[in-house]
Amino acid sequence: MKPKNRFLSAAPIVIALSSVISGMAAAQSGTWTSLTAGGNWSVIANWNGGAGPIADGAGNAANFSTVDLPAGAFNVNLDSARTIGSLNFNDTDAINTAGTWNLTGAVTLTLAGASPTITAGVATTINPVLAGTAGLVKSGAGNTVLISDNSPLSGGISVTAGQLTTKNGLALGTNVLTLANGTTYRYERTTGNGSTFQGNAITVAAASSVTITTDNAANGYSGVITGDASSTVTIGGTGALAQCSFNLGANTQQFGPFLGRVELFDGASLRFSATNSVNNGGAGAIWDTNTSGFLTTRNSGTVNLGSVVGTGTLAGSGGAAGTAIFSIGARNEDCVFGGIIQDSNATDRKAALTKVGTAKLTLTGANNYTGATVISAGTLELGDGGTTGSLAATNITVTGNLVFNTGGSQTISGVISGVGNITKKGTGNTTLNGFNTFSVGPFIEGGMLVVNSDSGLGAAGSTVTFQNGSGKLASDSAGLVITRPMTVAAGATGGFAAVDATDSIEISGEVSGAGGLQIGGSGLVRLGVANSYGDATSVISGTLDVGADGATSGGAVTVSGGTLAGTGSIAGAVSVASGAAVRAGAITTDSTSVGTLSTGALTLAGGSTLYTEFVNSSDFDKIVVSGNVSTTAASVANPVLVDLRLENSVAKWTNLGTYNLIQYSGTFTGNANDLFEVAPGSVQSGLTYTFAASGGFITLTIAGAAP
Repeated sequence: MKPKNRFLSAAPIVIALSSVISGMAAAQSGTWTSLTAGGNWSVIANWNGGAGPIADGAGNAANFSTVDLPAGAFNVNLDSARTIGSLNFNDTDAINTAGTWNLTGAVTLTLAGASPTITAGVATTINPVLAGTAGLVKSGAGNTVLISDNSPLSGGISVTAGQLTTKNGLALGTNVLTLANGTTYRYERTTGNGSTFQGNAITVAAASSVTITTDNAANGYSGVITGDASSTVTIGGTGALAQCSFNLGANTQQFGPFLGRVELFDGASLRFSATNSVNNGGAGAIWDTNTSGFLTTRNSGTVNLGSVVGTGTLAGSGGAAGTAIFSIGARNEDCVFGGIIQDSNATDRKAALTKVGTAKLTLTGANNYTGATVISAGTLELGDGGTTGSLAATNITVTGNLVFNTGGSQTISGVISGVGNITKKGTGNTTLNGFNTFSVGPFIEGGMLVVNSDSGLGAAGSTVTFQNGSGKLASDSAGLVITRPMTVAAGATGGFAAVDATDSIEISGEVSGAGGLQIGGSGLVRLGVANSYGDATSVISGTLDVGADGATSGGAVTVSGGTLAGTGSIAGAVSVASGAAVRAGAITTDSTSVGTLSTGALTLAGGSTLYTEFVNSSDFDKIVVSGNVSTTAASVANPVLVDLRLENSVAKWTNLGTYNLIQYSGTFTGNANDLFEVAPGSVQSGLTYTFAASGGFITLTIAGAAP
């Protein structure tokens, strides 16, 4: 019995040793040789011509490079969880390259060994979940696509050649992704909009040039991209860079062909260092920032942005002294940026703006950068009509178009130069304080273009054009004289204004064109020369003084508010509304003098005022009318008021006598004594005032006891 027992006890030992030997044989490298697509990894017949072994085990290799791939995807099914050290995918036919490898299976493939590697000579898709603690190296010229959530994988991921593509926001787990020279990383999720590949830092190897792309406009990348002064990153695709930070030292980030957008929010930033540049290829990039978004450069350089939208911040040089240039517009599409372009906090670190491309860039924020503004093409518009966009003390060079379109007030303190168009739109005021040298324009369509010197309007001799609206050229100081020619386009009612009561503007350049003039503001506007514009003149506020050598056009003059004055000539008919006034004589912001004003037919509404000043009984203001004089006064109930004063004084005129206030060559209808009345402030107790119309004159007789 003992021998039997000894024999029986030996059997398990033999079996155990076989199991060990069998297990050791299974944990080997293997080469896939099956030409049948869809084969299972666990079938030994698919490996080494059917002889096995099946590739398995830490540090071992699974070789899929000896098959002549047919066109399309060639599937291999990982039908059970395994561990492997490396995978090699390729095609023996270098001519027919239409075939791709597709490793399928809803199981886990653990990568283990000194340096787990996936080598892809052709396009390869990995569907199983990847796990392991030793990381992953992607090599080979082909594109490797990772499909699943590979959160179990740790240890870092490196791409040493070719392209790595992920289709899941967690395809790289939480690993740092390192990109070697000439490699590409692509995030490509075509389903499930709103996915962002996030949390992973990307490191660019020294002296390397790499490409990062994102597809699907609703998806994108969020993380930190790091490199040194020798690194270059090109961003492409249609997805977004969201909360993305770049720390690449002194070299280049090239955005293009990047059709997506860069989103900066929740305090995220993009920072470019040293003398770098960010270049957009193709149609350029859209930079989309909200209020807390921040794009900054470090030291000098150029950031080329295809398009900018949102309300974030573009900040200038944050390092050593220098100027960072934001070049915007290469996408050739209109965009509105409501954020701020600003300098760094240091006084010697500036931001600058260059507008490129054929489209329009609208700035609606309170920009305060102090570097130069260059409009090399397209249009830069400050404000969108309702919102004020402003610039600080920056010099502006215009080759394209510069448009001021404000609903409020803005001031441009720098010098504007160049051969492009300067246009004022909107209802607000734009003040040009610089000694400007631009040679085309300005074109005034709306609001007020305010200057304090003739040089504010550009090069000497350039023409001011009023077009498509009722915009005005205005003064915010006393004594401004404009000597250049001006033209009013057909249908326009451009004009002039002195902003405050103490301001004045004299027009000593001829105003021509088919349109009309409108006078506004609170101060004094003087026409110092004869003009040839073709349409009517209207005074809505302030004072229009037609100087001794000045003249309006042949059109009618309507005074709906303010005052018409002067010693010059008005060929057209004049009508003065209730509450408005007319007077002969010269006027300045602080003085008046006696004189004669010549007009066409004169109509005075009830409630209007005729101002008359006297030096003495023979020297006083007169209006000479080449036509009829009429009133719309309702007899004594609402007469025309006549104000009587000493010259340049508030003192009443009380000298007795008869005075020819208005001379006319046509007719006057009605009882002048009922239709005219001395203004209450001019009436002197003890005197009587009688108006009459006779012999081509409207006269005033003052009688009674002289005071």
